[in-house]
Amino acid sequence: MVNPFTHAVELIRFALYLQFNGPALGWTTLATALLLALALWGYDPTRGMRR
Repeated sequence: MVNPFTHAVELIRFALYLQFNGPALGWTTLATALLLALALWGYDPTRGMRR
């Protein structure tokens, strides 16, 4: 129930049959926004690419 990949697959599967799946769209959007926010918060451009 918590796995966002499952909801993304459901969203794609329903889209192939031209059907709308609101809960899958909501959970996928929420997970994408949350993970994007965490990635932007953790990114530090001053650190750069060190070898």
